[in-house]
Amino acid sequence: MPIIISPAFKVILIAILIVASAQNLYIHRGPIFGNILLFDAFLAVCSIVFFKELLYVKFDSWAKLFCLLIIYQFFHNALFSKDAIFVLKELIQGAELLVFYLILRSLPNNQENIGRMIKYIFYMFSFVIFVYLALYFLGFGDRLFEVNGPGYRGYLKATALINSIIPLIIFYFYLHYTEDHSKLKLYYFQLCLFLSFIVAYFASSRAFIALLSIILISYIFKVRYRLFSLVFILFAGAVLIINYSNVSIKYNETYSKPISIAIDHITNDVPFHHRGYTRLIGMYESSSNRQRLHHLKLVYQTARDNFFTGIGLKELKEISNIHGNFFIIFISYGFFGIFILLVMIYKLYIKSRRNINCSNTPFSMTGHLYLAFSLISLMVVGGGTFPMLPFIIASAFIYSQYNVIIIESKNL
Repeated sequence: MPIIISPAFKVILIAILIVASAQNLYIHRGPIFGNILLFDAFLAVCSIVFFKELLYVKFDSWAKLFCLLIIYQFFHNALFSKDAIFVLKELIQGAELLVFYLILRSLPNNQENIGRMIKYIFYMFSFVIFVYLALYFLGFGDRLFEVNGPGYRGYLKATALINSIIPLIIFYFYLHYTEDHSKLKLYYFQLCLFLSFIVAYFASSRAFIALLSIILISYIFKVRYRLFSLVFILFAGAVLIINYSNVSIKYNETYSKPISIAIDHITNDVPFHHRGYTRLIGMYESSSNRQRLHHLKLVYQTARDNFFTGIGLKELKEISNIHGNFFIIFISYGFFGIFILLVMIYKLYIKSRRNINCSNTPFSMTGHLYLAFSLISLMVVGGGTFPMLPFIIASAFIYSQYNVIIIESKNL
């Protein structure tokens, strides 16, 4: 007799899968089987549970584009790397992302299930925030256990914090405006929001500041972004005209020399080397800033010498630990790879704007904010599969909302 799994339990599983995707937690690290994350393990479990649904999920145009990107990367890796194990590993990671998207899209397209899933995710992320405060910042984790050598404080990456905090903030806005909550529950939501800001403060992440700024601006101005952009440009222009002399003096005294040195470092003919950022010592205090500026040198040289095909992902991994999947895809796969990704982003943005124009609901705004979050992650957070996960979640939210709008309009 076949096992029947209730829709409510599937909603919980998807919520757990999304939370696991935000935690860069390793189950296994080593040359055998590669690195296995908590997300990989739970994705395997969900693939078994949702196997029947996966057979009937309709491939939308965005999923077809994603398949095209994975196929292009597969043949590119095979041609450039000449390493069967490397090619297979990258193909598996790409297939994981596609399966993740299909599982999220397999959720029944109705507002009730989606709202319930967001509520579960918010509660889980709230719990994660409490755990971070206890284990990560108060140092309890260092005394409790060791993970492959380093203590908990050194083991848990700050990017996992950001991937928990930003969704919690986005979903807080959704929950605040979708239901009539008791005062006690609203206080709990606000407490979790406050604690998330404390975690973000101690994380000292520039990505968080950029993400939060975009989310707050997008949320406050919603669909009035054109008017806001025009007013902002006019105001900024007026300030620059009035204070032109002061701005010019400040630029010449403080910024002119470091900028010219950085531009010369990026555009000169010295071959890229992963330790090349040491040439910028004395001009920029932060080692991270020096490395990121130095990475632009590889972007420039790739655009100049290997614009259409890139240098290959394996070659890139051997010479640099460059951050940001936009840069990684361009350097590895050239114009053709980054073009497919940009088309995917454009389609998502247009679909999200249509959702807001057709049904300006908290959920349509949630998808739009998640898209903004995912783009910053692609730009500045690490590399590989982990920064891609928010992008997959955003796409599933946006296309699910689009289907909800279509279904509701047909039922009118």
